[in-house]
Amino acid sequence: MNWQIVKHKDKPYIKDDGGRFKEFNIKPLEKNMINDCAIRAIAIALDQSYRRTRDDLFQIAMDICDMPNSPKVYEPYLESKGWIKNKPPRRINNRKVEVRNLHIDKAIIRTSKHLTAMINGTVLDTWDCTPWCANSYYTPKETA
Repeated sequence: MNWQIVKHKDKPYIKDDGGRFKEFNIKPLEKNMINDCAIRAIAIALDQSYRRTRDDLFQIAMDICDMPNSPKVYEPYLESKGWIKNKPPRRINNRKVEVRNLHIDKAIIRTSKHLTAMINGTVLDTWDCTPWCANSYYTPKETA
């Protein structure tokens, strides 16, 4: 097990668009928010550019006739990068753990219809999804 439950007084969250603004000059306004959570989370967690991540995911999506934020697209991509899917963390009473109560060194966490990156227990995303439950998570093979 490579995660642990922690209790945070402050929400472990930093606003991060994965490099979209820097590379494309798209201002981080609500009207500019797009369904690119898979691109953002993967770019942050893999420490690669938003553009490269977007292009890679779109190529796979075109090849299989799907969308880049589909698990059928990003799961094989993560696997090719040496990442594995882990079962959702659960409490003793079998309830899922909220993202804010997890501490994982490096992970991409899947919540309900959303992916977010966690580095050293801190969520990096365009919005605070820490109250949501972690449905599963992906980690590099060497840390699993």
